[in-house]
Amino acid sequence: MSRRRLRHGSSDPDHEDEIRHHIEVKTAFLVAQGRDPESARREAERSFGNVQRIRGELRRVDRWAARSARLRELLTAVVADCRYAVRGARRAPAFTLAVVSTIGLGIGSATTVFAVVDALLLRPLPYEEASRLVELNHGPWQRGGYTPGMPSDRIDRWRTAFSPAVDRWITWSVGTVNHVDAETSEALRVVAVSPGADSILGIPLAMGRGLLAEDAAVGAPAVAVVTRGFYERLGGDPGVLGRVVRTEAGPITVVGVLAGGTRFPDRGGDVDLWVPLGEDHTMLDRSLPSVSGFWGRLRPGVERAAAQERADDLAVALQSDDPRTDGWGVVLEPVGSHRLAADEKQVVRTLAATVFALFLIACVNGVNLLIVRAGARRREVAVRRSIGATRTRLGGLFLVEGVLLGVSGAALGLTLAVGSMTLVRRIIPWTVSYSSPFDLVVTVRAAVFAVGLGGLVAVALGVVPTVEAMRGRGLATLAARGGGAPPARRRLRTGLVIGQVALSMTLLAIAGVFLRSFVTLVGVDPGYDYRSVAVASIDLSGPRYAEPRTRAAFLDELEGRLEAVPGVEGVAYSTGVRFRSGVTLEAEGEPVRSDQPFRVPSALVAPDYLAVTGMQLVAGRGFTEADVSAGGAIVDRDMAAFLWGDRTPLGRRFRLDPESSEWMTVVGVVREMRLIGRDDREGPYQMLLPSDPEAVRGWVQVAVRVGGDPRLALPVIRDAVREIDPDQPIWRLRTAADALDEHDELLRFAVTLVGMLAGIAVLLASVGLYGVLSYSVSLRRRELGVRLALGAGRRSVRRMVVGEGLLIATTGIALGIVGALAAGRSMERLLFEVTPHDPQAMVGTALLFLFVGWLAALVPARRATAVDPAEALRAE
Repeated sequence: MSRRRLRHGSSDPDHEDEIRHHIEVKTAFLVAQGRDPESARREAERSFGNVQRIRGELRRVDRWAARSARLRELLTAVVADCRYAVRGARRAPAFTLAVVSTIGLGIGSATTVFAVVDALLLRPLPYEEASRLVELNHGPWQRGGYTPGMPSDRIDRWRTAFSPAVDRWITWSVGTVNHVDAETSEALRVVAVSPGADSILGIPLAMGRGLLAEDAAVGAPAVAVVTRGFYERLGGDPGVLGRVVRTEAGPITVVGVLAGGTRFPDRGGDVDLWVPLGEDHTMLDRSLPSVSGFWGRLRPGVERAAAQERADDLAVALQSDDPRTDGWGVVLEPVGSHRLAADEKQVVRTLAATVFALFLIACVNGVNLLIVRAGARRREVAVRRSIGATRTRLGGLFLVEGVLLGVSGAALGLTLAVGSMTLVRRIIPWTVSYSSPFDLVVTVRAAVFAVGLGGLVAVALGVVPTVEAMRGRGLATLAARGGGAPPARRRLRTGLVIGQVALSMTLLAIAGVFLRSFVTLVGVDPGYDYRSVAVASIDLSGPRYAEPRTRAAFLDELEGRLEAVPGVEGVAYSTGVRFRSGVTLEAEGEPVRSDQPFRVPSALVAPDYLAVTGMQLVAGRGFTEADVSAGGAIVDRDMAAFLWGDRTPLGRRFRLDPESSEWMTVVGVVREMRLIGRDDREGPYQMLLPSDPEAVRGWVQVAVRVGGDPRLALPVIRDAVREIDPDQPIWRLRTAADALDEHDELLRFAVTLVGMLAGIAVLLASVGLYGVLSYSVSLRRRELGVRLALGAGRRSVRRMVVGEGLLIATTGIALGIVGALAAGRSMERLLFEVTPHDPQAMVGTALLFLFVGWLAALVPARRATAVDPAEALRAE
């Protein structure tokens, strides 16, 4: 009906009067000029124009004006509500601070962990079309696994085999070169990469050019593209292009500078120089028997499954050419699929789950505080409704208050996240940060995440209290004398607190299990006296030490200089730990056992290594120089028991591979041997092999035993190396205790962060428990006063309130222990000799939380006994 009226020109009466007025004025004007009334009327209507169009324009103007008026009215109401919310916050600063701090802690913790998880796992790799990049690896021995890296002599064959599916190959390898330009020599981290990698990956240059094919030609001058960090260490000179960097491998000319924020390779962390990988598989004239990475880009239209079929065909061909016991395997996976190892991924997942629980606790706590406040404001709401305020208007008021608190909490949380990332960068294990192609900072993505959480919290803080506050019935609420909230609302608040306590108890129990595991781990004896030894890691792979005699001369002179220093009790070297993968331990004359270890760690050491490091022999002797050629070996008790049981191992022979390894003779057995940390995840059976100085190649670790604090020996070692060769840097210089602690960093990181988050959760839960009990006491003041007036003792009233709090805490603790038991299986692989259901950790954390609950209930209990009985009776 209304549409038909509009079509026929019906409009607002004011519009019709206005149109009629204009026509009549024009008609009167024409009549005054001598026209007759009828023709004047027609002329006035004709000159006025299309009446229907003008009616539509007037309707549109009116609608716009109405919308503008409603918008102004809404903005006015919002501004008024904001002013009222700010005044309310000022009137109750403690309440406002509690809510904002709670929400800020939750959002700050969640944003911090999100920034870490985003950098390590979520964010796409910073390479062009990273989803099309694949890496190839081989698995000749490991059952169901593969050995990272690629032998250089296989690259051409593999590239040809995959050419129909993959093109634009990238080969790279990470190494070091000694920089001898500076006053103090330093070891530069270098990645040798195939020419054109920057354009293939889409990595931008700040200036200059990338590496070209002619740079990789045999005999070509050495050139490099420097990273932003090294460019700044060079002084940030805009004229750096063409500058020569003097290294032990010879002069290297700078041809380009990478833009900042780029890290390559994805598992290589920060490097200083990009140098061309030579056509003859060399890096700065050093031969590379294998490369660290072999990447390619899938051709358009080719899926990874099709490329894997070619990998399987290649594995069959390799098995035919060179049969292996376990068979060949060729693995084709997306680049970045190994950004984190399994243990690191599990730690990150545990942190993500922990912070999610903490965020829920913070939200519940904030909502619970607002529900308590809304209950106290029921009379205010009733007055407003009685004088005409609508539910929509009141809902808008509470929503604005919630948004103001949520936005303030989000701002505080984002600030806390930015500050806490500094702490995270300090305590995060290098094995985790090394794996990330991104810096650990709060990015725009993390800021958007924080804002999104703040928005969700703001809505919750606005909607839930609105529903709670508007449950009253106006005049009925005003007529009520008060004295308590309905039982349903009490149960809601109590249930929310129990949920907080349960989640907090779960986190605290998990933190307790991690702490028990860490304490157990650091109490393990590694088998040597790490408290009296300093360790220097030195790279002797440069051209000055290409000959065995030059390496031996360096080590002999270094040993002589250090032993002449007062307080130094001994010096020995080792070549670091090697992993023999896919071994088959065989004792001579004994059947081969089926339960073979996955790996057998070993180390080549100097003859006096045991005496310097303090390893304790339980049988036999240490190494002599004759053992180098005679194939002597020292094993730990576990390995001896594995091979020979209770029989003596001395003088017996064993080997690692029945097909190719030579026999080794046991000359000594040590009580304990943990070459790579206190746990034995890399293999329970470990051994030492003798070495002479001329057999040292590349990396060497020099151990120095002192009579006092080993930290005092660090500058002595540095000075001794500098006196022998001023251009020879020390890659790492630290105490053996620091080196040992580095292997425990992952568990220490988990203990620290999960413990901190659990502590925050317990604090929030105790605040929630305190808030509910305090509000309950305020509602029951008359009841408590009457009890006291009728003879109830203050101690019994205190016990009643404390008992109510302990009942809530005990219920939450029980539910929290159930949650911890359910979550324990997922973190089992991170623990050391402690089960996820460790009873000591569960009981200890439960008692701790019960004590916290008692403290949270103590203050409201004391307040309950401060009620004046006479005042309560007068009110009655």
